[in-house]
Amino acid sequence: MMNKFHKDFFIILGYLSSPIRITKLDIETALNTQSSVQSKYQKLAGSQLIIGNNFYHWPFGTNKWGSELRIYFNSNRNIPASLAAMVVKPRFSRGNYNARINNNDFVWDLIEFGFTATDTQNSNRISSMVPIQKMNDYKAGFNL
Repeated sequence: MMNKFHKDFFIILGYLSSPIRITKLDIETALNTQSSVQSKYQKLAGSQLIIGNNFYHWPFGTNKWGSELRIYFNSNRNIPASLAAMVVKPRFSRGNYNARINNNDFVWDLIEFGFTATDTQNSNRISSMVPIQKMNDYKAGFNL
């Protein structure tokens, strides 16, 4: 697990928040964890999740037990090595996305730094949450 105060985290934060990545964040949850996921999201993101807007719940009886947070994005040859190690190919066609991150803890860290359950991220919101001493790392990732 990557430390959210490590230089590489802020490089990745910048990389994924760049508008050219078209970074999408989806949250899927079983009914038994829906309330706790909504509560944690509201605490970190400052807004509520709305079913159907990048937030989905599995119907009763589905063989799913918890929550799954996913990041989909367009990577390029400049992808940071620390991010490339986390990337898998999307299982299903998700539009133009060629990369996916499945790590729930990592995605919660991204939400803490301004990512939201939307089809694109607001780079101004995200950059406003970056500590000043980490801004150069963030900009380095953003410009890759």
